[in-house]
This record gives sequence, structure tokens and C-alpha cells, in this order.
Amino acid sequence: MAVSSTTDGEAFVRAVPEELAALAEMIAQQQPDLLPLDRSYASLDRVEDFYQACLEEATGASASLESRLACYVGATLAASTGGRWEPPRTKSDLGRASIVGLPYLARAKFYPLDVVRNFKRTRSAGYLRDATEIYDIPVRRALLAHLVANSDAKLAALHSDLRDLLGRDPGALDGSADSLAVIEAALKQLLAANAPRDLLRRIETGAVLYLGQIVQRAVGGEWTLCEDPDDADLGQLQMHGWAPITVIRNVGPNSRPNLLQTVLDLVIKARSNK
Repeated sequence: MAVSSTTDGEAFVRAVPEELAALAEMIAQQQPDLLPLDRSYASLDRVEDFYQACLEEATGASASLESRLACYVGATLAASTGGRWEPPRTKSDLGRASIVGLPYLARAKFYPLDVVRNFKRTRSAGYLRDATEIYDIPVRRALLAHLVANSDAKLAALHSDLRDLLGRDPGALDGSADSLAVIEAALKQLLAANAPRDLLRRIETGAVLYLGQIVQRAVGGEWTLCEDPDDADLGQLQMHGWAPITVIRNVGPNSRPNLLQTVLDLVIKARSNK
């Protein structure tokens, strides 16, 4: 949310509850099944559904709605992390309010308005939640620990999801080029079909574990979490300093064939020479 000047900070903070109440009233009137707005990360998916519907209307979404959504996104992160609102203070803030005081991210500023505007531009399913939750390092650490402890089960679930999605046996997840091609085809199919967010997230998560496992077997390494606020991979799982999600999310209808295999080969080669 933008404010007119740095002197409006206290007024802005006082206005946030009003903006949140106005958003809740809008949703209650138009799509009450999306309630409650409980400031959970899961609720960001429901808010995203509401925003998507507004964007698809002929009149589009108003600037006031954009502002209210930004307030909700920021309030959700603050509720989970104990962060706080900060009005714009420097030129680099570009008039945008931010959430600061995030655990383990002393230098970080989270700009909710950027998240809302990026979703408006990309319409990427699940973006509001995903782009917010990565700033919650305790939650991301817990996720990493859970995935590592249950990696075999997660990979078995990936195999099952691939079979259901493709309608055939996807073959063994054995690190082969064929297995990577199957995952790539599944990702493209998911995007083309505008698949449910939960299914897309499950397959993306399984693919992250699978690609990381291939790197680990080739050159060693351990799973870590990127906690550098200046790194584009902030909040993402990394193997040997590489975040598989970056290439996974670059797979799309127009991406080059065998993208996963090509990037994986480059990653392994670069780390083999160290």
C-alpha cells in the first residue's frame, strides 16, 4: 500500500484495520464461501480467488481493492511472524509500506503491494501465498525439516500424482532423462489445464526433492534453506547452494524442451569442478 509521504506513517498504521474490515465486507457480500479471513497463509489462497474473479470482470479491480489486498497480505505475514508495519522512509521504498522485524531477516523489508501487483501481472496460481510465506523463516525451516524427514514418502506421492495426472505409469524415478521428461510434461500439463493449486504445489514440491536428490547423489551436499534477504532464492530449499524450484517454475508452454535435464547437467557440472 502506498502512502503520500513519510509523515503519514501513524495514520497509515491506524488505517490498516479499516482496510481489512472493508475487504472482509466486500468478500462477505460477493463470495462469502471464501471466508473466514483469519490471516492464515491458507486464507491467502482464498483471497487470491476473490482477486482473480475481480480481475476477470469487465470493470477490473479498483486501486482501493489493490490497497486492501496489500493490507491483508502484509497483516497475514505480520500475524505469523510478529513483524510490524513500517511506512516508507527512504527513496528505495518508492512510497510503499513494508513489513519489517521478521525473524532471522533483520535487514529484510517485505512489500505487500509488490506481491499483489505481481499476481495481477502474472496470474500465477498460488502466488499470493507462496510469495508471502517465503519471508517466514521459522515456517520454512519447519517445512524443510518435514520434507527431508519424509522424503521417501514425498517421492512416492510424486510418482502417484504423476500417474494420476498422465493416466499412465510414469516409470521409475531413477534419475534418468526419461524421468525428468515425464516431470516436465506433467508440469506443462498442469499449467495448461489451470490445475488446482494444491496439486501444483504437491508436484512442484516433489520435483524439488527429486532434482535435489539427483544433485546430491552426483556431487554430494545437504539440504539447506536460503535465508539471505538479498538473494532471489530467499526462503527456498537448496541443495549444494542451488534451488531446484527456479528451473521448475521456468517450465511452461513455451519453455525449451528438456529444460530440467539441461539445467541439471549444468548445475552438476559446475559443482563437480569446485
